[in-house]
This record gives sequence, structure tokens and C-alpha cells, in this order.
Amino acid sequence: MRLRSLVAATALAVALPALTVTTASASTPTHRAAAKVTLKDLPASAEVGQKLQVAGTAKLVGKGKRAKRVKVTVQRRYGAGGWQNVATTRTSKSGRYAVKVALTQGGTTSFRVKRAGGGTTAADSLSVYQWLNLVDVPFLVGGNVAEVRRVARIGGRAFPGSIQIPNGGGGLALKPNGLCTAFEFWTGFLDSQRAGLPATARQNGGLGAYGAPTQAQTSFSTPVGPAVRVSLNVTGQRYVFGEMMVTDAPGADLVVASPRVRCNATTIPEMDWNELSL
Repeated sequence: MRLRSLVAATALAVALPALTVTTASASTPTHRAAAKVTLKDLPASAEVGQKLQVAGTAKLVGKGKRAKRVKVTVQRRYGAGGWQNVATTRTSKSGRYAVKVALTQGGTTSFRVKRAGGGTTAADSLSVYQWLNLVDVPFLVGGNVAEVRRVARIGGRAFPGSIQIPNGGGGLALKPNGLCTAFEFWTGFLDSQRAGLPATARQNGGLGAYGAPTQAQTSFSTPVGPAVRVSLNVTGQRYVFGEMMVTDAPGADLVVASPRVRCNATTIPEMDWNELSL
């Protein structure tokens, strides 16, 4: 008796799911079309100022589908922030769409696409790089009192957002913290201070980037004359530190003209000098 009851219960347990599946499939019209939206892979990186093409397909699939133009909305998210609608377009009759979105802010940026009536793609992200003026983000300068946001005129050229250290020399530090790829500035003697300088006058300096497995270093020695560009690869580096001084030019300012850093961010972290001793 127990055996027969157990067999009957087992048979019922097996039969019930089968019955449920049959009922569910019967309630779905076989001719109804389903929404499908796709998003082509985005590039790994781009630059602020560029226009990013967001493209893919949005069409009906299944029996009874008809060629029609479908409305899609492109959404963007910065970092872990909320989604915002940035563009709306319609597909071609074949179901393809493509829209260009201006990149106006640095940092990791995600996109996804929603189809009118339902259906959203998975998000895809890319790194958006932006040149940040050093005087607009946290940095440190040591030595004599520095003057920032100056317009330095070197060799007849004007360099806004410059750093000038009167009478001499000092240190410079910033914390790219792995977010940036390049640091650059121009160096040279101010036009207003060139008169009477000896031919041996120099703006000298050395820069180092630290924190990645391989450190990066560069140096410069700029004579009186045109401005000279100095650049340093800081990819993956946590800190940048430099020591600079004027030689054979008493009273001349040390000039770091229009310094900037290229980052996948809108700013860089603050720091203090003690971090460099770690």
C-alpha cells in the first residue's frame, strides 16, 4: 500500500510541471513578434571633444514581423551615477540605427540603448580622456612663493595658466593615481627677463613618475630663446615629482608654462608632501 501511494505521488509530481508548461505555451500567441535591441561594441577609449558613434539594431523578430522604423533612445552614465537620455533616433526600415554623441567630460563613461515599447541593451563602457589644466586640479609646489594662473610670455608666445616661482627654484608634485597617461608643460625664460642674461643661463629640471612597476623619468635644460615642451609618460603611475631651478640667471623666475595632465577623469586626488616619502 505504501509503495502504491509513493508511486502515485511521484507520478503526480512529474505530471504537474508538464501540465503547467503546456498551459503557459498555449496562452502565448505564436504570431506575436518580440523586441530585440543590440549595441555594437564601443572603442576602448576616446577623447573629450570627439563624437562617439553609438550604433546597433532594433527590430521585431518572430512570425508576423513587419519592416518599420523603430524609435530608440541612447542613454549615458558617468561612473556609478544615474542614466541620462542623450539622444533619440529611429532605425532604418532594415532595423539599423546610428547616432553620434559628443564627449564632453572625462572619466569612465557607459552607454546603453532602449527601444520604444520595451527592450534595453546591456551597458558598454569606455575611458574618456581629457586634458586638465594643472592649475585647476590639486597639485603641490615647494620653494619660494609661487604665482599661479599667470600668462607667461616666452619667445613671443603667450602661455596662460602658468606657474612662476620668483628667483629661482622649487619642487612640484601631483597625484595622477593611475588615472592619467601624460603630463606636459613648456619651459623657458620670460621675455621680460631676458635682457642681460648670459648664454649659459638655463631653466633646469628633472621629473619622475612613481607607482607603476616601471618608473618614468625625464629632464630638461632650456636656454634663453623659444619655449621648449617637456612631457612625461605617467601611465599607471601614482605620483609625479619634479625638482627645478634656474642657473646662471640671478633674479629670473622659474617658469612652468601651461602645465596640463591627460586623464580618464575630471580631476585628480589631493595629496601632501609626506606621501612621497612612503
